[in-house]
Amino acid sequence: MNQETQQKMEVSDKVEKENSIGDEHEDENQDLVEDLLFGDIEFESKEFKIERLSHSQKKLQQYHQHLQKHTDKEFLKDKWNQRKKRVNKRLDGLSNDEKFQERCKRKEEIEQERLNMIKGYESGIPLIIDNSFEQYMTFREIRSLAIQISQTVFAQRKNKNPFQVNVCNASQQLKDCMNTQIFKKLPFNVYEQDILEIERFKGKEANMIYLSPDSENELETVDPSGNTIYIVGGLIDRTVKKWASYDRANSMNIKSAKLPINQYLSDLTRRALNIDTVTVMMGLAIHLNFDWKTTTLTVLGNRKINEDLKEEQKQIY
Repeated sequence: MNQETQQKMEVSDKVEKENSIGDEHEDENQDLVEDLLFGDIEFESKEFKIERLSHSQKKLQQYHQHLQKHTDKEFLKDKWNQRKKRVNKRLDGLSNDEKFQERCKRKEEIEQERLNMIKGYESGIPLIIDNSFEQYMTFREIRSLAIQISQTVFAQRKNKNPFQVNVCNASQQLKDCMNTQIFKKLPFNVYEQDILEIERFKGKEANMIYLSPDSENELETVDPSGNTIYIVGGLIDRTVKKWASYDRANSMNIKSAKLPINQYLSDLTRRALNIDTVTVMMGLAIHLNFDWKTTTLTVLGNRKINEDLKEEQKQIY
């Protein structure tokens, strides 16, 4: 047997071995596929669980990320620089003495605003925001309610008759929306209990008035002494749900009333107002001796008033 013939035989043996190994692998793969299809194989692997967030949890996460961005140092620095530019633009053209007087005046205003908020928290007119309508609201509307609560507390800075803001029936979802640095600095009370289950409000149904746009009674005056407790429904509904706050008041045997402003509003305007707008109007009405026409025009402006009141204003000015 010559050398060439021997080399050819070795090569053919090697090819046969490789083919046999390939066939074995194919058989093993085929067996594995069949086991997977018919469930005869058991894997010894660690159990793992993929946590899927619900739609509302995703929205809440995005909301907190948005707030985190707005509390970032660089963002706050940019906002401070923008504010500084606006102040310098306002003071541009004034002498040094006039600038000093403007700054002193602004410091006094800031201090007065701080005192108003403290006064409202300690001894203001009791205002309850009733969060018992959450089953009617989406997460977006709950988040809007949280924003309106913060705006209501902020609105007491310039209110000469500030309100003491109390949030009742606070759910975990609402508290999650309020779990930010902004809310932690605001002076207001949060309760998980229903209104009549809170110790300080027990047995005071006779002194309570539930504000509802569907009520037949009108709120002619506002008691600045703090003896009357005013309740506002925390219902943020994009499509208006009528009678919700009115039925809630009746179920609790509490008097209901609406602000006497419907005669001044346009027919196209929604009768339901934001919570912060309601408190601003009530506080201003006390200051104006309950002149609701002037109050409506001052707070809502020409955008929402009816044509008769617009013509009257044109004649005056």
